[in-house]
Amino acid sequence: MRIDAVHYCKLEEIFTEKRRRKSRRDEDVPAVRMRLLTNTLRDNDWLASLVQFLKLPYMTREMCKADLARAVAVCPNLRHVDLPDGFYSGDPSCNLLRQELQTHCPDLRKMKYHAGSEQFFQHLAQRQWQALEVLELHQLRIDPSTFRIVLASLPVLHELSVSSVSCFTDEIFADSPSIPPFPPLQTLAITECHSLTALGLTRYLEKAQNREVLTALSLKDTGVTVPDLPSLLWSATNLLSLAITQTVSQPLPLEPLPPLQSSTLHTLHYEILPSDDMNLNIALQNPTTSHYTYLTTSLQSGYLSSLSSLYIRDPTLPETLLLTPPQPPFSPVSPTSPKPPTPGIARPLNIYIKATDESDWLLTTLTPSSDASQGPSSPISSPGRPVSFIAAERGLGPQWRRSVSGVVDGGEARGSVVVGNGFGGYLAVPAEGSGRPRSSGSWKDSSSSPGERVEAPGSPGLGGSWWKRRSAGPGTERRGSRADLWR
Repeated sequence: MRIDAVHYCKLEEIFTEKRRRKSRRDEDVPAVRMRLLTNTLRDNDWLASLVQFLKLPYMTREMCKADLARAVAVCPNLRHVDLPDGFYSGDPSCNLLRQELQTHCPDLRKMKYHAGSEQFFQHLAQRQWQALEVLELHQLRIDPSTFRIVLASLPVLHELSVSSVSCFTDEIFADSPSIPPFPPLQTLAITECHSLTALGLTRYLEKAQNREVLTALSLKDTGVTVPDLPSLLWSATNLLSLAITQTVSQPLPLEPLPPLQSSTLHTLHYEILPSDDMNLNIALQNPTTSHYTYLTTSLQSGYLSSLSSLYIRDPTLPETLLLTPPQPPFSPVSPTSPKPPTPGIARPLNIYIKATDESDWLLTTLTPSSDASQGPSSPISSPGRPVSFIAAERGLGPQWRRSVSGVVDGGEARGSVVVGNGFGGYLAVPAEGSGRPRSSGSWKDSSSSPGERVEAPGSPGLGGSWWKRRSAGPGTERRGSRADLWR
C-alpha cells in the first residue's frame, strides 16, 4: 500500500476543490488518508494480513506516528514500512511504534540503525526480526565482538551497508574462537571507514564460503586504494560489481602495478576525484591522471573480459580507449597468472561519465570490431576520434536520451554509440526506439510549426535537413512527472 499527497488522476483537482468547499481550513490530505487507512485495516483483519509494503510520504510518517503504530499493529505479514527518522536514531517519541513493530511484525526484511540506537541494535542478538535481509548501519558506537554477535544472529542477512562505524576495521574480520565469524554476504557496502584496508578484506575472502557468495562490493573513502584492487579482485572470484570512490592528492607510484583482472566482473564504478588542496594549487598535475591511465591500460590489456558497464569521472577515457593499446609493463598478479589475453576491448562497453559539476551521467558505448583477430592495432578495429561522444556531450536532443537502469543516482544518461565503419572512421548511432534523429543544429528549435522543414546548416554529416515529426493531435501530449506515481 502507498499513500501520496496527491494521486495523479483526472479527478484529483475536482476532489481538491470539493474539500476546500467543505472546510474553511486546508486539510492535511495524507494525514487524513493515513487515518482512514488505519481504521480500515483495524476493522478488516483479512485485508490487514495481506499488507506487505507500506510506503508513506516523509511528512506523513513524521507527523502521524500514532496512526502508523496502530496500523502496523494489525499487519503481521508486513515486510517493509517507511519509518520516521527518529526511529532509526532511538528517538523516545518512536518507542510506541517500535514496540508494535517488535511485537506484531516479525517478518521485516530491512532495518536501519543510526547513532543513538546502539541498544536497539544489540537487541537483534535476542533473535528479533530473524527475517532481516538488508541492514544499514551509520555512526554506531559499538565494539567489534558485539558487532559480530549481532550479525551472526541474522540467518538470512545478505546485504550490509556500513557508514562511519569506528569499529569496522581489519579486526572485524579476524578469527576468534569465542566470537562467531563474520558472515558470508552477497552485497557489502563500506563508506568512510578509513581504518579498513585491503588486508582485512583479503583475509575475509580467503574463506571459500565468503568469496563464493560475495557478488557486489562498494568501497567509498576507505583505506583500500587503487593499488590494492588487483589483489582484491584476484581474491574475489565471483565478484560481479565493484565500486571504488576515492579522493586522491598523490599520483600512483612509478613502479609497475598488476593489471585489473577479473573474468566475472560486469560493472565497475571507478570514481577517482582530486582533493580540495589540488584544486587550489593549479601548478601541480592532476593526481587522477595516473589513476585513469592505469585503468585505460588495464582495459586495453583484455584482462576484464566480462566488463560491460563502467562508471568514471574522466571525460577523455573513451577517446583514449580507441587508440592503439600500448604494451604496459605490468607486474604479474601471482605466480600462477594465466596467459595474457588478446589486448583490446573484446565486447561492447557502456561507459558512463559524470564531471564533478554535473548531476547526470553521459553514456558512450564502445563497440569493438567484428574481426577480433586483427586486434586493436589494426586500422579497421581502431576507429578515430569519437566525434559522436563530443556531440553527445553538447547535447544531441531528446531522441538521444534514454532511461538507463543501474545508474547510481537514478538519473537518465544521454546515450551515444561509437562503432567502427570499416575504414578507420566511426558511426554515431542513437539509442534504440528513439526514432529518426534530427540534425544536431535544429532539435532545440521548438518555435517551428508541425511539418515545417528545418534546415541544418553546417551539419552535412547528418543529411543537411530533416522533416520534423507532426503532432499526433490534441489529447495525445505526453504527461510528465505528474503521471509518475512513484516519484
